[in-house]
Amino acid sequence: MKDVGFYILFILIIIVLFSNRRWALLGMLLGLLYLTTGQYVIFCGLHLHSFRLLELAGFIRVILRKELPVSRISKIDKLYILLSVCILLIFLLRSSEYQAYQVGLFLDAIMGYFAFKGIIEKWEDLFWCIRVFTIFILPFMLILLIERFTGYNLFSEIGDKIGYDGFTRDNKIRCFGSFSHPSLLGTFGSILLALYIGMYLLDENKMVSIIGVMICLIIIYVVNSGGPILSSITVLIGWSLWPLRAKMKFIKIGLLGLLLSLVLYMNAPIWYIFDRISSFTGGSGWHRSKLLDVFLENIDRWWLMGMSIKDTTEWLPYILDETGGADITNQFVFIGITAGIFPLILFLILLSFGFARIGNSILKYQSINSNDTKMKLALWTLGVILATNIVSWFGISYFDKTKLLWFFSWAALTKFTEDA
Repeated sequence: MKDVGFYILFILIIIVLFSNRRWALLGMLLGLLYLTTGQYVIFCGLHLHSFRLLELAGFIRVILRKELPVSRISKIDKLYILLSVCILLIFLLRSSEYQAYQVGLFLDAIMGYFAFKGIIEKWEDLFWCIRVFTIFILPFMLILLIERFTGYNLFSEIGDKIGYDGFTRDNKIRCFGSFSHPSLLGTFGSILLALYIGMYLLDENKMVSIIGVMICLIIIYVVNSGGPILSSITVLIGWSLWPLRAKMKFIKIGLLGLLLSLVLYMNAPIWYIFDRISSFTGGSGWHRSKLLDVFLENIDRWWLMGMSIKDTTEWLPYILDETGGADITNQFVFIGITAGIFPLILFLILLSFGFARIGNSILKYQSINSNDTKMKLALWTLGVILATNIVSWFGISYFDKTKLLWFFSWAALTKFTEDA
């Protein structure tokens, strides 16, 4: 780990361990901006990445300060733990390869999620954090613009060399920032976009919200990737449905009808919609569609306990040198290949419970005070973020610190819908 990266990590860990909840939450989120996958220390043969050390600090904090009492572990938390344990145990029983990596993913899932769950306390703290976060994202945006116009990524001074190296699309540089892939950086921008739009509608300092929205659009532009554009469209659709929230049953029926119509029009399975959409948004839509195609065609090989990534070499015309198999750019496919159909079903159930809890919470506040829209807007924000994550997962799996963004959004959802 380079000196600059060590000092950034050290400062963030101190903030997370010893400050109040607001600043601790800010410290965790700043890790999304200024920590890189190239920052790590080796302990007993394990690569402890900087964001994992930050997760550990947050987890230790909430345990020692009793900010996460066992009595507050909800049913949805238990389902989340069951899912994480199932994925780990099934993988360890099936494979003798990459076991340390899979254990690391399990630790991320537990430490990251419960660290955020314990630190997040009030809506006011969350929006205060996002407002202050805007100050720190401004220099991050400038670093991205330097990368976009020069091809040099300043985050290479913190961790390993990141970015460019001929990584372009349509002769335009695709920016990495501090992330491991442009699409992950773009996903970060699109999810943050949902938050800033929510803040604007909540009147939580409109000027800061507008600045935040503009920064997010710049981030989505400089990554030059189709996936984040689709995720951003999901954000806009999600917020456009807010005035129609009382008619969601009709909208769901209409959406189902639209999907059936698309299947008939395309004369192809519904997942080939990504191939069609990419002709407008750009990106590798065919790859996303084909990956789902071969994944379902080979269900007999992975449904019970998953399969080795090396056995996917014939799935696509190209393979990844790092894994020796197909490029699994889909979170759902990744879970299925890792551990089989049972954890995949659990994951889908967990996501459906998330939407159900948001809906139930909105109905609860509707019955308490039909004129109070602030809490309902805040809950709708969480629903838009959840939908954006899901759409993003059809184009990429969160294989780096982007997982922190998922843990943060899921912890906020479960925290603020506990009584639903």
